[in-house]
Amino acid sequence: MLQNLSTGAMDLNLKGRRALITGGSRGIGLGIATQLAAEGVNLVLAARDAHKLNEAREFLHGTYGVDVNITAVDLYDRSTPSRLAEQFSDIDILVNNANTPSGGSLEALTEDQWLHNWSLEPFGYIRMLRAFIPKLRARGRGMIIDMIGQINQVATDKALYSSASCEALGLKFSEFSLRYAALLRMQTLPMRKRRKLKPNDDP
Repeated sequence: MLQNLSTGAMDLNLKGRRALITGGSRGIGLGIATQLAAEGVNLVLAARDAHKLNEAREFLHGTYGVDVNITAVDLYDRSTPSRLAEQFSDIDILVNNANTPSGGSLEALTEDQWLHNWSLEPFGYIRMLRAFIPKLRARGRGMIIDMIGQINQVATDKALYSSASCEALGLKFSEFSLRYAALLRMQTLPMRKRRKLKPNDDP
């Protein structure tokens, strides 16, 4: 059963805005969706697991009364970002969060596994940015948030591939009246859990 993970609305003047969150059916993505829903933000959740998406929609709409659209998609498919941008061209907030890295050490991961990981983060993020920036720019406002790897905080094998990932996407969006933030996934964890993590744990 899904639980209310929100720490409470902070009145960020976001009521009525619309956010698209990739990887929004569980984990950090669902936590972000929950906090935004508490602020009155209508949601679009994109992920691969249709069952988890339906659970998330029922929970978020039932708890907060916001509109929640769901779409079961595979962001490894290069055509997905452009299709999402056409279908949901009216969003105000884009959260890039989808991330399913292969486990394994530097030596154990094959080149194909590295390329597979990078095809989602950072290149999946880049495709989403390229698809949605023109839509946000046309609306004259918007916020983009990239959730990035936590290797700088905990050297887990699963985080290793992202050491050179989306932190390099410090793009200058101000000329488009867009705001951009890259947040470490580690920063979203409670401090108590951070202290308990061991080198081979997967947060």
